[in-house]
Amino acid sequence: MCESLLENAMACLLECDPQVTAYREQPIGPTWHDRVRWRKGTARDFWVESPLGNLLVETKYTKDLADPEMRARLHDMAVSYRFRGIRMIVRTEKTIFAQPRLENCRILQRYANFGFDDVSWQPLTGLLAQRRGPMRVSEFAHVVEPKLRPFVIAALCHLALSGTVWFDMNVPINSSALVYWSRQ
Repeated sequence: MCESLLENAMACLLECDPQVTAYREQPIGPTWHDRVRWRKGTARDFWVESPLGNLLVETKYTKDLADPEMRARLHDMAVSYRFRGIRMIVRTEKTIFAQPRLENCRILQRYANFGFDDVSWQPLTGLLAQRRGPMRVSEFAHVVEPKLRPFVIAALCHLALSGTVWFDMNVPINSSALVYWSRQ
């Protein structure tokens, strides 16, 4: 249950991150101790599980981090969690909203329920299977029927969500984006 636009954007990034195996929003997380050793328990924004290890993610606006009391509290949390082997990171709107990957994740989610017909798109998947290297999105428009050309990006996004193809998420998904075939 995201409480802000910042948390919603972070959830979108986590959803599309291949390094993230699972995440929970607003988990009742582990307790932490402040400087006078008072035990405190609050819900962090995200608990993220990945092959690189688990971590807690807190999202804050930069104006909130300007408060020295807030910075000290976040520092105490990070130190307390570190003693138990848990990493905690703080992300701001400068690191979340500035990524082209955020818009790409939104594009992929927009086409998640695209009505994909395997027969109509067979030339597209066949071309992917034959090619060894990446192809531009615009190259796929030439192998499908003319009536399907406006839907090429939607079909490729659907294939990306199913794991058949993948995009470089650090560049915008458009007609010049490269598409790679996942050989599974």
